[in-house]
Amino acid sequence: MVSGRNRKMNVQRAIQAILHRHEPGEIAGDDLDFTSADQRTLSEHLKIAFLAMVVGALAGGAAILFRSVIDGVTFGAVGFQTGSILDLARSLPWWHVLLIPAVGGLVVGWFVQSVSYERRLHGVPDVIVASFLRQGRLPGRAGVGAALVSAVSAGVGASVGREGPMVHLGASVGSWIAQRLGLRPYDSRTLLACGVAAGVAASFNVPVGATIFAFELMIRRYSIQRLAPIVIAAVVGTALIRAYYGDFPAWHVPERILVSYWEFPAFALLGVICACTGFVLIRSVALVSHAMNRLAIPPMLRPALGGLGVGAIAVFFPHVLGIGYEAADEALREALPFALLAALVLAKIAATALSLGAGFGGGIFSPSLVIGAMTGGAFGVLATAAFPEFSSGHGAYTIVGMAAMAGAVLHTPFATIIIIFEMTASYPLALGVMLAVVISAILLNDVWRSDFFNWQLKQRGVNLKEITPQAVLGDVPVATLLREDVATVSASAGLDDMTSAFAAASGPGVLVVDAVGCLVGRVTYERFRKNAVEGGTAAAEVTAERVAERDPPSIELSVDAGRAWVSMREHDTDCLPVVDSRASMRLVGQVTKEDLLTAYHRILVNTS
Repeated sequence: MVSGRNRKMNVQRAIQAILHRHEPGEIAGDDLDFTSADQRTLSEHLKIAFLAMVVGALAGGAAILFRSVIDGVTFGAVGFQTGSILDLARSLPWWHVLLIPAVGGLVVGWFVQSVSYERRLHGVPDVIVASFLRQGRLPGRAGVGAALVSAVSAGVGASVGREGPMVHLGASVGSWIAQRLGLRPYDSRTLLACGVAAGVAASFNVPVGATIFAFELMIRRYSIQRLAPIVIAAVVGTALIRAYYGDFPAWHVPERILVSYWEFPAFALLGVICACTGFVLIRSVALVSHAMNRLAIPPMLRPALGGLGVGAIAVFFPHVLGIGYEAADEALREALPFALLAALVLAKIAATALSLGAGFGGGIFSPSLVIGAMTGGAFGVLATAAFPEFSSGHGAYTIVGMAAMAGAVLHTPFATIIIIFEMTASYPLALGVMLAVVISAILLNDVWRSDFFNWQLKQRGVNLKEITPQAVLGDVPVATLLREDVATVSASAGLDDMTSAFAAASGPGVLVVDAVGCLVGRVTYERFRKNAVEGGTAAAEVTAERVAERDPPSIELSVDAGRAWVSMREHDTDCLPVVDSRASMRLVGQVTKEDLLTAYHRILVNTS
């Protein structure tokens, strides 16, 4: 028979030993997978390089098909005539121009609500979420649907760009291949970025800018191991598009030389103006989106309503229709007067807000380029008139404005600088472009905390600056982290049995189960010490059921680890019992905060 004093000493020793084993912050290094790309063998590097070539080729082919679909839709929408939508719209009757985007909006609304994956628009934000929070996994069906919706939207004259759908479609190709081959998260995310780079490169013929864009937007961390496959994908995509369309920049502009370094204050001021204009653009899209969501009309009809507004603007300013590169080209050639340039800034902002806010598919890169071109052109006319001897011509300011606007709106300043150089082949203005882009990006992104993609992400409750365990673990089933070796005692267990259970426990307490294994309660160290050891109760009267905390917080086996993290925080505990269902409450194991943090860090390491 063990005396009461000896029993008390044994219990206290057991508690101290257990508490020492579970000091906070101790996570075994063996549980973390720090395998990275620099530990690959040569065959593994060659495998990823080959897959990058495949992704680049498929994304390049998809870009050709995508542009062909846009041309086909435009051909049917304007009366089966060939040519740019701007030139054709100038020759069409006003009612035709008014109705083209409206009827196209009906088609888009029907497709999104009836056919599209998850009955919503998909785009760049989905790719960002897949890259940061879904281990590079992206549903391929969504990419195809988004491309079709965007092709119809651009073809009927909605003020949208083609970079968004190509980013999404290229990323879907990379993700699909990674999932089919069962690649690990690091490689899945790499192929996702390969698809993004190939899609942008093939869409705009900008291999260098597309490579930087993939890093700046999707990876946000330079890695030499990822550089090689992303470059390969961008080169293959560009080679394919050049073989099909030819090798020439998007705009042919005259060679421009920086006339005087006294122009730098003007370029800096243009950067400030572009930041203000970009802020208005993003807010306008948000305002229209909010207004459309509050209107008492079916979501299917919202794109048609927005399209009607775009058509009404296009009756007076046909330059706002479609992707808009023809209008930007006229601004670059200094063919538009100041009054028209200034009016087109407002008209294109309104058309873009109505298009994207009402539910048309497409990106914002091309509209921001066109708006930047008009802003820079209008500013350049005034600057040239005021200081003709120091001006490089308002065509030069058009190029600077394009870069400053797009770099800030997309929050990809470095990539945009390179893309503008590749699209215009105008490198002598490099210093002015860089200065304006940096100022515009700092003001819009860092001071005013605004950029288009982050606004879209926040609409879905995602903030990349707060990548919490809850968000990262959302795709991890609790079943994969389950500990089945749980210390349990029966409801009728006495003091000696509970003492033995505590000595063997790997968690902060002992779980109490009934005769058929259902969770009844939990005995924590504090409750055990106060009620069983220090409470003065006779040993024969101490049972686990009497000491236990009844109905302790628990989670079901079917939930994800992100929900388990939230539950732990809500109940201020480091361990949760797991039951098969609320109906039966049959205990199947437990999950600890240590398990969740280990999984969280493993995911961050493997996807970084």
